[in-house]
Amino acid sequence: MVTVSMLLFLLTSGLAEAKNGRATPQAFNYLSKAQSLMFVNANNTISVKGETGAYTDVEKIAVTVYLEKYNGSGWTVVKSWDNCNYDDSNVIYTGTSGTLSPGTYRVKSYHRIDNHGTVETTNSYANQQTI
Repeated sequence: MVTVSMLLFLLTSGLAEAKNGRATPQAFNYLSKAQSLMFVNANNTISVKGETGAYTDVEKIAVTVYLEKYNGSGWTVVKSWDNCNYDDSNVIYTGTSGTLSPGTYRVKSYHRIDNHGTVETTNSYANQQTI
C-alpha cells in the first residue's frame, strides 16, 4: 500500500523520470517529450542535445543540458547549457563541448514546464560513453 501511494504521488506530482526520451503520459498534463542525446566526435569532443516538448503551447518551456564525467564514485558536471522558450510547445538545445580528457561521460537533461501556476519537471539521460 505504501509503495502504491508513493508511485501515485510521483506520477501526480510531475516528478516521475522520463524513460527513452518520452514522458509517461499519465504523469504529466503538459510534458510530452523529454530527451537527451550525445554523440562522441573523432576529436575528443562530444555533441549534446536536450529537448523538452509539450502537448500544447505553454507559458514557459525549458531545458538545461549537463555534460557529466564519471569520477570513480559519481558524476560531476563538466559543462552545462540551457535554453527556454515562451508561449511555445518545444525547446531544443544543441551544442558541442571543447576537447575533453579521456574518461566516461554522459548527458543529463533537466526539463521544466511552467504554465498557469503548474510546474512539471523531469530528468532524462543519454547512455554513457567512454572516450
